[in-house]
Amino acid sequence: FKERITAGELYELQQGRYDIFSNENPYDFSVRGTGLDLGVAQEIQIEGNATVIPDNGVLTSTNNWTILGDTFVSTPITRTYTIKNTGSTTLTIGAISFSGTNSSEFTVTTAPSASIAGGSSTTFVVRFLPTAAGVRNAIISIVNNDATENPYNFAIQGNAFTSVATPEI
Repeated sequence: FKERITAGELYELQQGRYDIFSNENPYDFSVRGTGLDLGVAQEIQIEGNATVIPDNGVLTSTNNWTILGDTFVSTPITRTYTIKNTGSTTLTIGAISFSGTNSSEFTVTTAPSASIAGGSSTTFVVRFLPTAAGVRNAIISIVNNDATENPYNFAIQGNAFTSVATPEI
């Protein structure tokens, strides 16, 4: 006997019974129905540059824009990230915050939608505005209602240079 039937699956059940006349053993009958998808809980997934950024990711990369790039001190860089709801129920997004050594140099300039329907997505923009030269690090945290990934955290990084003087000829 199969206890769980997925949406759209056809399943037939055969049940034997004993009969004193032995002319109806086994007694065959079919049960037919269509499984109903009751929904998968909301599931957050974040991407940078169309590449998944793992929750609690500590490794940074230019591939997924967790390394925002190189710039000069006081010259901003922005990157757009996508929040996907791969579940089928509504994903709620709360506050986005930054922590760590250089957290004040990272800000959200365009906030994501607060509510994301199942199978949908939204974007948000992070700006890196360095105040000093060198590698600058922070952790981004995104509050949401995913039961297993709240908050969604990952490391981000930018690199800043001092301006280069133009040589005199």
